[in-house]
Amino acid sequence: MKRLLLLSCLGMWLSYASADNYKVLFVNDANLTYNNGKAVKVGDTFSDVDAIKWQKDKQAVKVFNLTTKKQMLMLGKQYMRKTGMEALISSKRLSTNDFMDTSDAPKTIYEKLGSVFDSQYDLLDPIELPADVELNDKCYFQATYKYGDTMLTKKLKSKNGNTVILDKSIFEVDGKQLGPRDVILSIEYVNTEAGMPIFVKDGIEVTYIPDTLDE
Repeated sequence: MKRLLLLSCLGMWLSYASADNYKVLFVNDANLTYNNGKAVKVGDTFSDVDAIKWQKDKQAVKVFNLTTKKQMLMLGKQYMRKTGMEALISSKRLSTNDFMDTSDAPKTIYEKLGSVFDSQYDLLDPIELPADVELNDKCYFQATYKYGDTMLTKKLKSKNGNTVILDKSIFEVDGKQLGPRDVILSIEYVNTEAGMPIFVKDGIEVTYIPDTLDE
């Protein structure tokens, strides 16, 4: 009985989820098509999360969900290896954190820092992350990553004194533009008046999503 109830609820949820309609805002591969052979273009609307014929991991379609009124980033790597429902569940946000800690309990600086970054990001548009710490010219996050045989450190942008920005400028180091690639970040919080940087998190996987895929 419980199994039947679970399957019934799952079916209702899937039916509800698949009823969403998506409007295409951006696509990075001119060769990306729907299963019927029609090219995916800006302005298209579709409702089936499996309607697109994904063939490459970094094919990307930015859509506006007309039901939830939120933007989503759909990637080939999500849909090529999963069922439609699993892919829908795992679709990642474009910029803002959906999680908000509503606890009134005072937090230490380490707790505040530890809640800022997730473990993985798909980097197409700038990703804005709210931070419950001071951010300015003297207080900021920095990211360190390995590029070839070299370890590079990049100061992350911020705005409004409480939002850190992860974007493709992490590949601009010492006035040089590096070729963007997938990297693993280690994050520290720097307060130039307090001395040593505070370790925040490492092992953060950043998957670079190009604006235009090579032919």
